[in-house]
Amino acid sequence: MDFCSYAFKYCLTEEEQKGIDIDMICELLDTVLGCEYPTQVELFTQYLKIQSDYKVLTMGPWMPFYWFYDSMSFQDPSKYKLELAWPLIG
Repeated sequence: MDFCSYAFKYCLTEEEQKGIDIDMICELLDTVLGCEYPTQVELFTQYLKIQSDYKVLTMGPWMPFYWFYDSMSFQDPSKYKLELAWPLIG
């Protein structure tokens, strides 16, 4: 979890910057969580790229991504329901 927080803060390039654009968030998700949860991260980043409500994400919604992936059991793909996979952003 500390690494997720560090990775987000590392991507903040301006002194007063609080959010990271969606394209960078998708890359960051892939880098930070993609090795452990490749299918889920790919599906979620596809969703983030087509949605139009958010242009940037702040640390507030960023950290629950890790908690969501860490708390879900993805071991049995037959129990995974794609239509329920998207956590709320906001």
